[in-house]
Amino acid sequence: MKYQYELIAESYRQLQANLIDNYRYRKAGAFHVGEQEMMRKAKGKCKRYFCPALLYRWVSSYGESWVRPLGWLMSVLLVVPAIILWTGTKTVKYTFKLSLNYQDSLFITGDYWTTFFDSIAFLTFSRSDLTDRLLHSYQKGIAGLELVVVVALITFFLLALRRQFKRKSF
Repeated sequence: MKYQYELIAESYRQLQANLIDNYRYRKAGAFHVGEQEMMRKAKGKCKRYFCPALLYRWVSSYGESWVRPLGWLMSVLLVVPAIILWTGTKTVKYTFKLSLNYQDSLFITGDYWTTFFDSIAFLTFSRSDLTDRLLHSYQKGIAGLELVVVVALITFFLLALRRQFKRKSF
């Protein structure tokens, strides 16, 4: 059975407009997600899986969730310094070990927080703090990738927050 995704998307769009006119923003948000899904599926069997809309869906549910990109952002900001610390820096090489002592935990040690704040300094375009301490070139690649991902996640977060404020649906 061949679906006409553009026609279904148009139906979702009209339902969404009707709900917005009646100030039912949460339900309108569900129809917005449905409209975006139909527009993504209209691209074809293969293109629907390799398009930016799929990333937009995973990260922020097409702008309907501001909590999801914030969670992704916090995860990236906490995981990347752990990876950099695990692979080693010029100041410290953290060794992971299984221990019941809570002080051996990665997030308790001062080395993690030093690397965390160096990573934050790198994100604020003060690159010298982190790059002076990195041992390998792939670590600079990880830090650069973190910068791109964090900027994208902040953008998704702000777009979703703008959408919520625009609809006044907090």
